[in-house]
Amino acid sequence: MVIQLLCKVTSHCPQQFVSSELGVPFAEALNFCLERLATEKGLKLKIENAERFYFEPKSLLVNVISMYANMSHLEQFHKNVVADARSYSDEMLNKACAILNSNKKNIPVGAAEKEKFIDLAKKLKG
Repeated sequence: MVIQLLCKVTSHCPQQFVSSELGVPFAEALNFCLERLATEKGLKLKIENAERFYFEPKSLLVNVISMYANMSHLEQFHKNVVADARSYSDEMLNKACAILNSNKKNIPVGAAEKEKFIDLAKKLKG
């Protein structure tokens, strides 16, 4: 529920998430979530009784991708994402893009958000 709220807030007020107080921790949290969901670690992420805890990895991934897309036009966000030595890697972005482009995974991300995320991934790697 909180992730959905953050997704909506970043779509309306993205500037708040690049402030000196929130910028770096927010980017690090997004990177950590994306790494866990999109890399090898994410493929092994299993929870017993996932529905009991309302754990929906696809929905979580959609919201994380949407937040990256919502913030993609902010240069400071780019700097904050890349500066994260713990979770950020080009491999993480490559795998996330591959998941988005995979017909097997069927991740329900809107076309505009998908395009923004893929463009952001290209900018961050270059």
